[in-house]
Amino acid sequence: MPRQRYEEVEHSMSKEDEDVVRLSPAYLARILIGLILLAAGIAASFAPLYLQAEVSRWLIIGGLLLAAAGLVFLVHFFYRRCDEFHQSLHRQACAIALPVLLSLFAMIGVLQVNRLLPAFNSFWAMLLVLAVWAISLSLSDRRYRP
Repeated sequence: MPRQRYEEVEHSMSKEDEDVVRLSPAYLARILIGLILLAAGIAASFAPLYLQAEVSRWLIIGGLLLAAAGLVFLVHFFYRRCDEFHQSLHRQACAIALPVLLSLFAMIGVLQVNRLLPAFNSFWAMLLVLAVWAISLSLSDRRYRP
């Protein structure tokens, strides 16, 4: 291969590598929006404790229950829109996360039954599931990163 052609290929490869490594603003915005919505949902779940009006308490509780049920359909919608590669990554992440979560919840349950660990709110369990899934997703796409 001539020297000039080699440098062109080397230059184009470094450009592609830079594009892959750089995070897109749209991706970061989606992550931030998801975290903001999660924080807003957690904050809204505490709101009924401080409201005096019974109707407003039940409206917020009903809205939170509808949002939780709607989350299943929303995740299904976005999963179906992913290409096959990303669907495969999400399946791998779930396959990693499920046994990890089963063993974690088994250990937590044993510790709670034996009064070595206090009972905790299910929001902590939800955050634990989210964290384990996110870590397993980052581990499942690790081999595809440059």
